[in-house]
Amino acid sequence: MIFAPSSGAFVRRLRRDLPRVRISYIAIKPNPSRVELLDAQRQANALIAAEARHMRGVGLIEVFDPMLDSGGLPHESLFLADRLHLDATGYELWRTIIGPHVRCP
Repeated sequence: MIFAPSSGAFVRRLRRDLPRVRISYIAIKPNPSRVELLDAQRQANALIAAEARHMRGVGLIEVFDPMLDSGGLPHESLFLADRLHLDATGYELWRTIIGPHVRCP
């Protein structure tokens, strides 16, 4: 199972201390250096999303699919030369996806 017991404990603690706070997990991102893990990452993201649906105020921010090219592989143009870490273009994509989920006071 993807969610360790501590994840549930973490959510319960937040609910106790900050009952109205929204909790968002960011999906595991695909990257060119670990393309052999794409199926496992998809499965993990699906399990996280399913678990989050059962928790009040918890969601998953989907970054996986928008980071894939038309062939279903990670967009090389979103990553630094190490093919693992995002470059400025990748972070800009994340900003457009994650930004609407972030509310600043």
